[in-house]
Amino acid sequence: MPPSVQVLQECLDVQVLQECLDVQVLQECLDVQVLQECLDVQVLQECLDVQVLQQCLDVQGCLRRLLQARSHYGVLVKLKLKSLRVQQFA
Repeated sequence: MPPSVQVLQECLDVQVLQECLDVQVLQECLDVQVLQECLDVQVLQECLDVQVLQQCLDVQGCLRRLLQARSHYGVLVKLKLKSLRVQQFA
């Protein structure tokens, strides 16, 4: 067996891999308590604070602007229709 193959087998030795991927080690890394601290509901709520979101998405302001735009557009459409009718009868 060439030496390179033997080296590869040692590197990929099942026992070595099992030690690296030891379930206990993984469990410590992915410890539920640690994850819970990271994803703490209070922290998330502070990040996604409704007031902050409302300021970002100022719902009232957006709706007001949308309504203004819609009413402005509506007036333009009515004027256009009137001018078309006038042209038809002219």
